[in-house]
This record gives sequence, C-alpha cells and structure tokens, in this order.
Amino acid sequence: AYVQAAAAPVGPPVAQARLPLKVVAAASGAAICSVRPRGVPVAVALAPDVLAVLTRNGKSDLVSWYDAARGRQLGSVQVAPTAAPELAANDRLVVYRVGRTLRGLSLPSGRPRTLVRAAATPLDLSLSGSRLAWAENGNGTSRVRALTVG
Repeated sequence: AYVQAAAAPVGPPVAQARLPLKVVAAASGAAICSVRPRGVPVAVALAPDVLAVLTRNGKSDLVSWYDAARGRQLGSVQVAPTAAPELAANDRLVVYRVGRTLRGLSLPSGRPRTLVRAAATPLDLSLSGSRLAWAENGNGTSRVRALTVG
C-alpha cells in the first residue's frame, strides 16, 4: 500500500487528504484497490485481508480499516490526537501507540483497549499472527519486547 504525495511549496512532497491511497501487488505493480480515507494519511498497515490507516484532519484522528481486496471501508474509530504515526495490523487487530501505551483495536468489535504500558517509548511495531513486538531504547540500553495478543 502506498500514499500518493503532492508537491509542497517548500520541501519534499506531502500526503494530502484529497489523494487516494492505493494497494498494489508487490510483484507486478497491478492495482488491487484504492481508498480515500477521511483526513491526511499519516500511517498505514497492510495485513492479508485488511488495510488500516491512521488519518489526521484537524478535528479528530481516526484509525480506519478497509477490505484490502475491494477497498470497502469496514469501520473507523476516533483515537487520541497524540497517537504516533505508526500502525501494525493483522486481520483481527490494529495496534497503535499513544505515548508509551500500546493500544489494540479489535476489528470485529471496533473497540480499542490498552495492551501494555512500555517502560520506554515503543518503536517499530510489528504484529505477526498473535505476536506483537517492538523496540525500546532507554537508560543506555535497547531491547526488543514481545507480547502475545488475542
């Protein structure tokens, strides 16, 4: 999945709310679907059947999820405006970060819940099956943490 960018008056191109987000086949580049999320996309996560997008629009930030094959929106939930521009997803859960707290958004129910409060700011979220992993740097040490999520 990729976010199209538009030319900015100064600096590099930037994402904009009016441009579509496209999912393409990695091997061939063939278009699979296209979605137009509400707001400016700041993070995406792609699972086998789900495309998740974190958007900002000035009034509220949203995590929205779509059918990755058809582009049909399946749901959306408002999240804290301090949510970091990073997502991880599988077909049942979208994980996002607010400060040191990792939150999980259940896709069947649309309900967010706190998964863990990390000792240091979590970086580089990864969700594979039911294993959530992230890195933490703090107090002169670095470590990779993991959590089994349902």
